[in-house]
Amino acid sequence: MTPPRVGTYARSVTRRTSRRRCADSADSADWCRPNGSWPSTLAPLLLCGFGIVFVLLRITAREVDLVPDSVGLALYAAGLWRLAWNSRGLVAASTMAGLAAVLAQSFFAPGWLEGTTEDTRDVTYGVAVSAALGLGAWGLRGRARAAGDGGVAGQLLVLAFAQLVAAVALVVGYLVNASDHDRAVGIIGSAGVVALVAMGWYAVLLVACASRPWARPGGTSDGVLDADQA
Repeated sequence: MTPPRVGTYARSVTRRTSRRRCADSADSADWCRPNGSWPSTLAPLLLCGFGIVFVLLRITAREVDLVPDSVGLALYAAGLWRLAWNSRGLVAASTMAGLAAVLAQSFFAPGWLEGTTEDTRDVTYGVAVSAALGLGAWGLRGRARAAGDGGVAGQLLVLAFAQLVAAVALVVGYLVNASDHDRAVGIIGSAGVVALVAMGWYAVLLVACASRPWARPGGTSDGVLDADQA
């Protein structure tokens, strides 16, 4: 049996060694936590990328969606939240994704809404998803740009703009629907195509960049990396 004082000393040495490893390790932002716990299995951008894939997939069995959008949006929100330290854009994107995930629950009851109310729900959901994706791309662009990753930052800027265009087109189509239904269908259909292409591109880009230094949690201030992550 270990004497009490020896055991206390051993635990103290272990804690000091752990803190020293956190301070000296270049990857400290990835695995070190104040409570000493290990990180989650997936990197933040992998969570975001897989979340978008969940939103894109449509797998049903007996009219039940086996890959609900709410799960994908929750994963996307969780990934962004891990990167949202002192970043208003990523906080807003994560919050919007969470709200969209809640709104997506209404799709589990297809007969609950009808007519104009259902159209309003659909457009609101589409705008919320586009806003979450666009704000997320814009916030991640700041991190990539601060780290000197200009190529990725440029792609994220294009993706943010594409989601803005899709959101505006959805609103315009909804407003036009009362006077010209066929034109509204064309506008909303075009917006859907733009959004789907942008989402696919965004998911691939996030997965490809998941291991880059700027994609690590913590240590940023509006996209400016700390010295140990730059």
